[in-house]
Amino acid sequence: MWHLKHRNMRFVSTRGATAYPDGSSFGILETIRDGLSHEGGLFLPKDLPFFSPAVLAWLIGNADSCDGKQLYHRTAQFTMEELIGCHVVGNQQGQKLHIPSPAQISAFISKAYESRRWNNLDDCISPLTPIFNESFVPPSPSDIGEHVVAAEGITNVVKYHKKIHMLEQYHGPTAAFKDFALQLFPCLFGAAIKDEANRYIILAATSGDTGVAAINGMLHSAPASTKIMVLFPEFGVSPVQKAQMLSMSDGKRVQVVGVKATFDLCQTTVKQMFKDDALAQRLAAPGATTTPSVLSSANSINWGRLMPQIVYYVHAFAQLSRTKQLAPPKIPEFDVLVPTGNFGNILSAFLARKMGIPIRRFVLASNENDVLFEFISTGIYDITEKSLVPTISPSIDILKASNVERFLFYLLEGDTKMVSELMTQLEEQKRFVLPEQIFKQRLQPLFWASKAEQIRVRSTISDVFHVSGGTRLLDPHTGVAAAVLDDYLKYLDSRNEEV
Repeated sequence: MWHLKHRNMRFVSTRGATAYPDGSSFGILETIRDGLSHEGGLFLPKDLPFFSPAVLAWLIGNADSCDGKQLYHRTAQFTMEELIGCHVVGNQQGQKLHIPSPAQISAFISKAYESRRWNNLDDCISPLTPIFNESFVPPSPSDIGEHVVAAEGITNVVKYHKKIHMLEQYHGPTAAFKDFALQLFPCLFGAAIKDEANRYIILAATSGDTGVAAINGMLHSAPASTKIMVLFPEFGVSPVQKAQMLSMSDGKRVQVVGVKATFDLCQTTVKQMFKDDALAQRLAAPGATTTPSVLSSANSINWGRLMPQIVYYVHAFAQLSRTKQLAPPKIPEFDVLVPTGNFGNILSAFLARKMGIPIRRFVLASNENDVLFEFISTGIYDITEKSLVPTISPSIDILKASNVERFLFYLLEGDTKMVSELMTQLEEQKRFVLPEQIFKQRLQPLFWASKAEQIRVRSTISDVFHVSGGTRLLDPHTGVAAAVLDDYLKYLDSRNEEV
């Protein structure tokens, strides 16, 4: 297997810390174990691996050589090894590093993505498929019948359908895209606490899919001593996901709590619990029948959640290039469109680009909770007059997106002082404004955004289903994406840009 230059993966915090108070470094397993830095910042690697054209060619060749068989597993193995640095056998002083070996990573991937838990898919658990099947012929008005007026909402999608692919991410144990991260994360977390005497309690806030996937993954792969507690908005998750979570809550290893509030309050509560020194001391005190406990996180504030999400963008690139029979130097850039709430998924795509995956532009799709649409469009993050609107796409019903903090770190080129200032402004004043030069020179060239309200999303789902002849049924989140996709294609046409 191809490996990049050996690196000792070390981490920094978005708020400025480069080590623990005792002077020890932030390593890969420590960041996964702790979730948040001691000063409240989010962990990021000092340096990301970079995939040269030769490596991209190898990835495409890897896709061809296995003819789809175990394609996702092989891509995950390579990408995770590079992100973890697990082929590094020692640091500059020759000391052994506390990192998983390639063999361990392989075992983790095999356990996380075993086919019996992924629709018995033996080859590719995340296929990249055309939005309409290969035999699709654009319909005439008479073919669509009563849907002819509504179908005008996806005219650009139909026009450019041959250039549109969907990365299927619903084949996992809970049918949520979070399965890709949260089936692998517990394996990594188990490695991180292997030598720990403490018992760990995983905290998570969810608007639906994170909670279900986190519980399922933890029960399947985390050490038996690990417990998980999930907070969710009582009236802000889908009935199916609520039933899934409650059915696994036994009050012992799994505790699920419905809160009569928004997801943002649930997420804020989790962060406040991490900062509560009195709570930490109480949990750490051994009792007659209890083991000292420590809190950690399964939300995307944990770097261990983001790494597996980077994998599927590398995987999508390899599949797309293989499908189009392209290889360096003939690989064109492609655009990625993501329905976005907490900014973790689209940030993973952004990180994949920083690693060399040729993504041209990131298209952010919002629903009525459009704070991210406004941020991408104006450079202003403002929730002073915002209130959360429950929609049919609850996983993106979020106003305070945690991973914007990591995004700011990169936009500001590592200026942790300014990141801290902007995040403090958001906490205290409920808004911040990007410096104009940063917005125009670093954000606007790479990002574009639009939004779709529920009535349009419902119409889009219906349109795609009928125009496809009943072969493509979108979930409400992908419905938001498809509606925004039509807007984006119209935007490209107006600028004479290639799709």
